[in-house]
Amino acid sequence: MLHKRSLIQLIRSNSNSSQHVLSKLVMPMSKTSVVSNSLIKMDKRLFIVSAFHTNLKSSEQQNPQQPTSTDRNKNLFIYEEEKDLEKEVVPTEVFKDEKERIMDEERVNIPLLVKFWKMYFVRYAVISTLIFGVIYIVWEVTSWLSSITFKNVATVSFYFGFLSALMCCGVTWLAILAFSIHPSTVYRAAIKKVLSNKTVRDHMVTPLTPGKFRAYSYTYPDFNNAHDVPFTRRLKFWKPKRMQLCFQLVDANKKTAMISCDVSRKDGIINLLRNRFTFHSLIVDIPDSEDRLFLRGTDQDAVYENASDMKLN
Repeated sequence: MLHKRSLIQLIRSNSNSSQHVLSKLVMPMSKTSVVSNSLIKMDKRLFIVSAFHTNLKSSEQQNPQQPTSTDRNKNLFIYEEEKDLEKEVVPTEVFKDEKERIMDEERVNIPLLVKFWKMYFVRYAVISTLIFGVIYIVWEVTSWLSSITFKNVATVSFYFGFLSALMCCGVTWLAILAFSIHPSTVYRAAIKKVLSNKTVRDHMVTPLTPGKFRAYSYTYPDFNNAHDVPFTRRLKFWKPKRMQLCFQLVDANKKTAMISCDVSRKDGIINLLRNRFTFHSLIVDIPDSEDRLFLRGTDQDAVYENASDMKLN
């Protein structure tokens, strides 16, 4: 940046030539003072020079006094503004209408207001509403609790105790159903499936009646290898995993058939209430028949391997 004194000397030395002066503007401030602005270009730099001149009166013109260099420096103010001439300069036509530019600056920014509304006002409004709702609920609950009398406490305690007893009985009943498999329920389900099979009805003469033999056993979880058993299954160690059931059916000709099944209870409250079971195997051994009738499962799922070992009569 040029020094102020060197810049003044450079301007005065080139005041007579217009080689570096790009534009010059003279503005009268009053009757006795004039301001002149000059735009000077030197070494790819622009300088804006403002000079304040005072017009002398007629009496002073008769006795002119030579101003000193100090006085000249006091009356001369230089404003330097550096600009890169290689960059694009904004045209002056953009700022011709000063009034329009001021109106654009004072105009309301609608998108900014909408963004402010979404970011701050709505968020704080929702939070304030939630806080007010919580305070209102706490106020109502405390008001209701403070208005409770001894009679109300006794009435509410009776109803709550009665409902708690009903809930305990219901939970106990559901636990008994879930953790046990009743043989009579499995027997009725197996009889229903056997009688609905057409092959059994063709080999045996109806009506079919139950025989004297009936046996069942439970298969509990094996905890010899406890590390292989899931933790949730270990918690249900008292729950039977499966039940094996064997019983007889006798037709009108006194022909006896042996039925064996392997069942487990289905999961779910609805299946629990309706006593639904999953039949892993349901096999019918009919006398005078070479093959076993598999209604469910395969030979590997059979309760016993050979029907000839069983005394059917």
